Amino acid sequence: MFRQDDKDKYDLPFDFSKGQRLRPLPPCLAEGWAAHPEHNPLTFLPKGARSGVGEKCNVFFVHPTSFRGLGEDWNVDWRNKRVNAITDTWALRHQASVFVGMGKIFAPRYRQAHLRSFYLDIEDSKKALNLAYEDIKTAFYWFLEREDDGKPIILAGHSQGSYHINRLLKEFFDGTALQSRLIAAYVPGMELATDELEYIHPLFTPESTGGYVRWMTVTEGHVPDYFKESMARNFVVNPIHFTADRSDYSEYDLHRGALTRKLKIRYANALSARPHKGLLWIKPLHPPLGALIRLKDWHVADYNLFWSNIRDNIALRINSFNSFKTPGG
Repeated sequence: MFRQDDKDKYDLPFDFSKGQRLRPLPPCLAEGWAAHPEHNPLTFLPKGARSGVGEKCNVFFVHPTSFRGLGEDWNVDWRNKRVNAITDTWALRHQASVFVGMGKIFAPRYRQAHLRSFYLDIEDSKKALNLAYEDIKTAFYWFLEREDDGKPIILAGHSQGSYHINRLLKEFFDGTALQSRLIAAYVPGMELATDELEYIHPLFTPESTGGYVRWMTVTEGHVPDYFKESMARNFVVNPIHFTADRSDYSEYDLHRGALTRKLKIRYANALSARPHKGLLWIKPLHPPLGALIRLKDWHVADYNLFWSNIRDNIALRINSFNSFKTPGG
């Protein structure tokens, strides 16, 4: 997935209207879910991970883009086995696994938009993303009408997944009854300006609930090709300590470990980070990470780098939410 030709970010093989007609996601089918507590429960935990707090909430997770390649259509069939294999081996195990043991995890398949949709600022990109969101919206409606047990909710995604979660926040939670059930939305790897939501706000402390947290990770001083000046308006949390009003670099000893490609928790005390103009800057990683020290854009590892800290924060927010909602708590 990550060694393909970067030209596919800007390759424009044909316009959106010439793409094949794809069947919308039917959330009533088990195969319509990458993860589902009954049909396909996500139980994987990396070696060395801390235990969870129990299934005290529902987690609605939308995976990032796993569809790219030169000459590809604007959207992909949600049944595409090659693309789904990337989703299941990367996004579910490296990202969604952080919620295992915290709540029931619902992660829908969808007609995700091609990677170029985030690099080409044209009408076809919007159409492709709107088509993808139709499936996410349908799956969330299904969850509310058929699966919802009234427990508090965590929303989470990454990259394109965060884009769609942000839209769910605006449409289903912002100023509605559902907002009172929102523990937190974890939306790394995507823009979200603080004025886009009227009633839902960033979370500035590690135990606060009812809002969202976001970050986009790059090496200190690096400006990624997707950076726009408007990103400077975006709230950024440091996922090492989740205290948002600190602009200094975090202490290395606060970092509790990264999730490696081999799915092991390693390298505690390897990272120091701070917010900078809508991005999260990290200092060069401590050895023994070897060649990885030369990497500049850590977008794909927004969860991996801070996996243990994120997991601890999820548990903290769940317990904080439940304590607050308990009479006399």
